[in-house]
Amino acid sequence: MTIIKYELNYLPVLKIYLWFTLISMNLRAFIKTPTALLEIILWGYLLTLALIYISSISYREKILNSQSYVFILFIVYLALHFIFTYIIRVNATDLAFYNILFLHFYELQLSIVVYFLALIFIPCIKKINEIELLLLLLLKISIIYTIVEFVLSHSGFRYIYEWLNYHSLSFYVEPEGSVGGRGIRFGFWRPLGITGGTQILGILHVISTIYMVKHKQLFWAGLSILALILSTSFTAYLVFSILSIIYLFYNRQYFLLLLLILLGVSVIIAGVIRYEYISLYVNNYDYTRLDHALDSVYGFAASFSTTIDPFTYQLIDDGPFQTVTRYFSNNPLELLLGTGPSYYNDGFLIKLDSDYIDQFAFLTSDFYFLSYFYEYGIVGSLLLLSVFFITPLLRINKENQFDAYVLISFALSTAHYPIHTAKVCFIYIAFSIFKFYLYTDKNEKY
Repeated sequence: MTIIKYELNYLPVLKIYLWFTLISMNLRAFIKTPTALLEIILWGYLLTLALIYISSISYREKILNSQSYVFILFIVYLALHFIFTYIIRVNATDLAFYNILFLHFYELQLSIVVYFLALIFIPCIKKINEIELLLLLLLKISIIYTIVEFVLSHSGFRYIYEWLNYHSLSFYVEPEGSVGGRGIRFGFWRPLGITGGTQILGILHVISTIYMVKHKQLFWAGLSILALILSTSFTAYLVFSILSIIYLFYNRQYFLLLLLILLGVSVIIAGVIRYEYISLYVNNYDYTRLDHALDSVYGFAASFSTTIDPFTYQLIDDGPFQTVTRYFSNNPLELLLGTGPSYYNDGFLIKLDSDYIDQFAFLTSDFYFLSYFYEYGIVGSLLLLSVFFITPLLRINKENQFDAYVLISFALSTAHYPIHTAKVCFIYIAFSIFKFYLYTDKNEKY
């Protein structure tokens, strides 16, 4: 019998994928379908080989550490949830199975598979420092891109980035007159960056700052903080502030910690007082740039439980929180495991014209954790918090603290946007999942 041995050079493909995530958003503006297909092929190839590699590891070649099982339980839950939900929905509707399969696969490639991307680093476990240096380089490029975009946008070239953003099927950029909207904040154009969205871009630069501090590259850390500021993302500002508090507390910098807390409380109190004043005594047309920013924060908070009536344009108590509470009040047995994956693809849902499937339309992109709770219930939410917040916070030490901060940044960001849908951002979180849960080199020093 003849045995044929195949050798696959895994590391170069992984590097190609990492580079691809950096340019994929802008590349979609020129070639949408090929870019999407190439992305699926790359992560599908890497994930398949990674799973084969993991299954071939002998018991003596142990790659797991004591906290690995928290993450493993999380991804097993997601996988089983995905499979059984598909089976239930196919049998509960008269739609063809391939329609449900398409919706499920679309959800898989958009938001579920990212949680499994930590596995693609396992076959390169001996090259982990080389991979981390590449990620560091990619983050530096993203920092430069953001700063350059900000400068060029204010030099008359904003139309370039709006064109890229619009044709890459990211959110629509509002016109210049829409002060305080997604286009402008504080009177400045909001950079879209390599992520195609200002909120996700802000979190990316929170992560890039963590990387730069970890590697003691203070010049780049300063540029990263500048890029974070230029993103004008309040979510990113809040996440960065909370992480700073955790960092100062863990490293026993109590004086700086006290100053930061006092500063934060003062800013919050001043913001509340100012908003109360302008809401009573200032006309909308007389708002300053800061007033518009405060109004957007209030609007975000109000949208948790209210929405605007399309006919009267008045706020009514029918926001996403009411949707979730109403659904689980009528279906209490689903509270434990949730409703199952929701579908982002509104256009395809409209074509299907199915009342049964319409109830699984994505809840909201403004409060991702609420949407996640709606989909995966109490069990899934506890597992998510365990992986990205509770375990990193409890198991943080000198060796893993920076990876813990990256994981916690994701947990905090779920209070707003679903940043996991942008692989260019989540790939760094996936690497920290790998380092924190699936890596056993105890001799590495940061």
